[in-house]
Amino acid sequence: MILKVAIILVGAIIILIALVFLVGLLLPQNHTAKRTARFGRPAPEIWDAINDYPAQVKWRTGIREMKRLEDRDGHEIWKEVRGRGDSITYMVIEREPPRMLKSKIINNRQFGGTWTWVIAPDGEDPGGACTLTITEDGEIYNPIFRVVAKFIMGYTGVMTQYLTDLGRHLDAGAQFTD
Repeated sequence: MILKVAIILVGAIIILIALVFLVGLLLPQNHTAKRTARFGRPAPEIWDAINDYPAQVKWRTGIREMKRLEDRDGHEIWKEVRGRGDSITYMVIEREPPRMLKSKIINNRQFGGTWTWVIAPDGEDPGGACTLTITEDGEIYNPIFRVVAKFIMGYTGVMTQYLTDLGRHLDAGAQFTD
């Protein structure tokens, strides 16, 4: 009896994993996601915070270490080590201070893509408040990760955490506008 129940459970788990895998195959590999938050701070303060990678360890949730690696083709390379020990390596591919920063994930077999940060003056506050929009043009290669990203974590979860952490760091609070 116990053996029969165990076989049924194992079979159900295998079917569930296969179903998740098949759903993942049907989802697109590429996606675009965007989050915008308003900060009561001028553009140079926001710019300095998002470009000071080593200092991000102090204010970003779950980041244990930021390592500067050797430049590639004149572009900075950074390795972000998370609390669990996993890491993401990315290349800064474009900078337009104090308005735009773009980085690209490199050397990752599970996912890739770019993040673009755009800082813009907030027309409602002539005192220097700005909005920061992060756009992710992502690629998820693993079908199971596609299901997790789409239905469990959401494509904007990491951006939301980043903007929330930045607002706390700037002592400005992130007021989401989308």
